[in-house]
Amino acid sequence: MPYRAAKFYFHVAIMARIDMCVALFSYIAES
Repeated sequence: MPYRAAKFYFHVAIMARIDMCVALFSYIAES
């Protein structure tokens, strides 16, 4: 796998995880 593609995939995975954590946190805060 090229370095650029690996770096892009890593960035996407981090952003998806941040979105998931934020959604989970707001769900917990509302209940």
